[in-house]
Amino acid sequence: MNLDAWCWAGSLAAFMYGGNPARWLSLSFAVVALWLERRRFTNLLLGIAGVAGFILASWAIGFTAPWLSRLKFYEEPAFLKDFRSHLGPNDFMGFPLHGRWWIVIYYVVVLKLLNIAGEELWWRGYILPRQELVHGRATWAIHGFLWAAFHIFWIWNFWDLVAKLPTCMALAFVCQKQKNTWPGVIGHTFGNSAILVGIVRGVIG
Repeated sequence: MNLDAWCWAGSLAAFMYGGNPARWLSLSFAVVALWLERRRFTNLLLGIAGVAGFILASWAIGFTAPWLSRLKFYEEPAFLKDFRSHLGPNDFMGFPLHGRWWIVIYYVVVLKLLNIAGEELWWRGYILPRQELVHGRATWAIHGFLWAAFHIFWIWNFWDLVAKLPTCMALAFVCQKQKNTWPGVIGHTFGNSAILVGIVRGVIG
């Protein structure tokens, strides 16, 4: 991880965390990374325009949610809805959260090893380089779409799929550009931190 890789990781982490302030932070990190990588001034300007356009487009598609969410793939299973309702902030799978720091440690281990490390080593460490042999520079877009579709078990309607595309494609783009899985691991960690934040709040509260 050199300095520009850390900047791309910061940009990706902010983008995957979400929210308008995070988008500006993501763009700022990306601008610094592009400046560090610059070969010609025109390349720098094109890079900034590309990243800014991508972030703007990801914000704009949010306005399609009221219509796209009507196109359902299937109804959320009742057992899964019940499972999701017990991931904080009051309890975790039936265990009251208040004061139980072991639940935070447990979730961090599960999140890091089974979710993030597993997905990143499989998707970016194994699949992405092999897809790149076939699809070349466009691999990040194809890979990002397939990774979003991989979450179909967690996607109830067309909007849920579309909403995942920007972060999935951004992560694939950075990892392909850097030839490095670490920015993906870092970005993925921040992107999947919402449940962990809720658990920590429940433990503290």
